[in-house]
Amino acid sequence: MEEDIKTPPHSAEAERGVLGSILIDAEFGEDLRVLDICLTHGLEPDSFYDPKNRILFETLLSMSQATMPVDAVTLNEHLRSLGKLEAVGGATAIENLVSSTPTSAHAEYYIDIVRQKHVL
Repeated sequence: MEEDIKTPPHSAEAERGVLGSILIDAEFGEDLRVLDICLTHGLEPDSFYDPKNRILFETLLSMSQATMPVDAVTLNEHLRSLGKLEAVGGATAIENLVSSTPTSAHAEYYIDIVRQKHVL
């Protein structure tokens, strides 16, 4: 008898919303407010179900901690230098995060969804 392997609860849309919000905030010079909220709410790389999103969040965190500027261009370049750009879907995937996130105003809601799904 085969065991049913269940996919853990997750929200790909909320994960992308968090990442897109971080990049949108950085684009408008908001000093990484969304990234700070992520940390306050206990979000960490393992909170992300999608391995690509996990890599992106981990990279954004490390860039911020190293006081590197964070935006789509610097993220692309940093991932390229680490040999991880293709692992996350390339530059197009990063551009899509920004273009598919309507606003960073709902970032806290996206963060809560990711956190709640991770806890389940």
